[in-house]
Amino acid sequence: MRLLATIEDPRVVEQLLTYLGLPSERVRADPAHPPPAILCADTPA
Repeated sequence: MRLLATIEDPRVVEQLLTYLGLPSERVRADPAHPPPAILCADTPA
């Protein structure tokens, strides 16, 4: 498969999604969490 074009304008993306009946509201990403300090209690640090 080859990429022919990209749509980068947020207004155009919103219009297309609305036309297709798909959700167009932006999703806020939660901040990443650091890894746990201890991965396994049986493994020495």
